[in-house]
Amino acid sequence: MLDTIQLRHCRPLPTPQELQERGFTTVCGHAPLEGTSKWKNNSATLINRFPRLTWSRDRENRGWLSAEVSLPKLLYGSNVKLLGEGDLLAGLETISELIGDATGVSFPALSARVGRVDYCHSWQVGEANVLGYIAASARSSVSRLTRNVLAETTVNFRNKSRAIVIYSKYAETADLLRKEKATEQDLIESRGLLRLEVRHHTSNACSYLAGKLGKDYPTAENLLSASASRIVLENALEVVGLSKPVTTVDTRIERLAEKFTGARFLALAGFLGVRDQFGDDRLLKLGLIARPTYFRYRRLLKDVGISLETPAQKSLPPLSLSSSPKSK
Repeated sequence: MLDTIQLRHCRPLPTPQELQERGFTTVCGHAPLEGTSKWKNNSATLINRFPRLTWSRDRENRGWLSAEVSLPKLLYGSNVKLLGEGDLLAGLETISELIGDATGVSFPALSARVGRVDYCHSWQVGEANVLGYIAASARSSVSRLTRNVLAETTVNFRNKSRAIVIYSKYAETADLLRKEKATEQDLIESRGLLRLEVRHHTSNACSYLAGKLGKDYPTAENLLSASASRIVLENALEVVGLSKPVTTVDTRIERLAEKFTGARFLALAGFLGVRDQFGDDRLLKLGLIARPTYFRYRRLLKDVGISLETPAQKSLPPLSLSSSPKSK
């Protein structure tokens, strides 16, 4: 439903002394001056769940208090679990209370303007099928968004203000666990999860979205709802090609062409093809490739996230917001 959001209210910027007493520091890190126009709250970096606060002044001399937070992390301590529809209002009320305590000013979250919103959904497809769905989405093109494939575990379509991301939640959580930003329980719960996120990064993107939804203003009440989430996510499923049955295919050569050109591309493409036919042992025993060259090619492919293994072709069921396909 929802992950990270940013909410804003127009609130007068306090004096530097008052801001410092509330735990704010200048964004630039320089000594505060009377005219300093952007401040952040230090406590946000110390507590992962706490909203990241920014207090700034715009060109029209208006003060803006902003709060950015992952709603599932705020309520559950992790964003592996999806936000429940019944918990949305509780999350917004918690934000209002936390910001009121931290700043001493009123911050009714429901009426705040939205400066960022990430809609999301997860499907338990089984770990063996996650990469198949990701590879299938990588063959799609989305108008006005640039496609980027990261290793085999993430595909994103993005521009400066919006992004559609399909990724392995297990791979992301494993990386966070190595950085001590996730738990072993998070890793267990993320296994087999395919995650779709539609991110609106800027206030302009949120205003545009509000208009498409028939709303006058990009407020939390208008954008942070189950109905808005469903509309956005169902559209994303359709444009990335996952709302219909998909057949997994070998996309390694296409991805190779995105990373290499000329003689290097031809050499690595040929290496993959010959290896698929003969296997590692026969490839080396027959002397079809020198051992140093073999290991150099393996390393090059690994560095750009291209697997040596030929993916098995199979059909995968379509995805919808109402159910998860059965893992196989």
